[in-house]
Amino acid sequence: MEDIKRLAELARLSLTEEEEKEFASQMTSILSYVGKIQELQLPVDAPEMVHAVSLVNVWRNDVAEAASEEQCEALRSAFPESVARMNAVPAVFEEPKR
Repeated sequence: MEDIKRLAELARLSLTEEEEKEFASQMTSILSYVGKIQELQLPVDAPEMVHAVSLVNVWRNDVAEAASEEQCEALRSAFPESVARMNAVPAVFEEPKR
């Protein structure tokens, strides 16, 4: 159960005891299935996965475009806090403050 609590903490989720039990059960099933897949003895030169439909890269080139001052202000106003014309967001890689 500690693993579930730690995963929830990392994902910044608040879970009830019932949800923790449910997720623990689901995690057990998932890990069991992964274990079965790992048991497969696939040849080193096994072909890559084949898809029913052909896959095409639909990504466009990443081109920077200048935003108007009006667009910038609209974005800044959507954030609760701005510092030096930049949007302030909570830290992601720090432990949450309790």
